[in-house]
Amino acid sequence: HAFRKVDDGAWGIGIVAGLARERRRETKNDWGDPYFLVPFSFGIGEDKDTRWVVHLNLGTTRNREEARNLTLWGVAFEKPVTERLTLVGEALSDFTSVPLVPPW
Repeated sequence: HAFRKVDDGAWGIGIVAGLARERRRETKNDWGDPYFLVPFSFGIGEDKDTRWVVHLNLGTTRNREEARNLTLWGVAFEKPVTERLTLVGEALSDFTSVPLVPPW
């Protein structure tokens, strides 16, 4: 749900909730893992039809198989190219997947 759409101004904020299922898990999880995200979006540029939009996401999920909570993060960039084509680049992960110590 978008509380404020980025189209309405320079920024937007919302809530995303759902269930994620992973097919490769060994045990069957009928409902999947619940997740909750808060996306914050803002536009860079004056014209809403041609400006860049940056999306920052922060949230949590419950890995039921491992019985632990994970913090989720994401960043995405969106740029309209034509009226019918928009390019999007996105990175998502949980903080347990990010190495805190360099590998060397």
